[in-house]
Amino acid sequence: MYATSSARPVEEALPDYECHQDSQREITQKDIEAVAEFIEYRLLKERGILSKAAERAYELFADEMPDRIDSLAGNSDSTGPEYIGWLSLQDAAKAGIKLQEAARKAIAHIAEEHFEEFSAEARCWGWLE
Repeated sequence: MYATSSARPVEEALPDYECHQDSQREITQKDIEAVAEFIEYRLLKERGILSKAAERAYELFADEMPDRIDSLAGNSDSTGPEYIGWLSLQDAAKAGIKLQEAARKAIAHIAEEHFEEFSAEARCWGWLE
């Protein structure tokens, strides 16, 4: 009589093992930056590719941006949108740069706070080793 094994085939077990290995390693700043780039360039900029991760990235980005825009006003009495409006009339390029910086800070924050949520897909697409 032959003994039967309840072990899963390697093809089925490998992804779970890789995820387990990934969860055991220390997350570095380089990893967070790679996930931030994945979120920006793959999920947010490539409109039309609406995976679950892209939908979630849009949702988190929409939640994060108002605070980032408000922070642009700094110590002035105006709100972030008022400040950006005023700045765009004075120096449109500078206003655009400020908005881009705010967006990148929002994405970096999302990548750091939600690393586990986006790292597997980033790894699948080659953005993260």
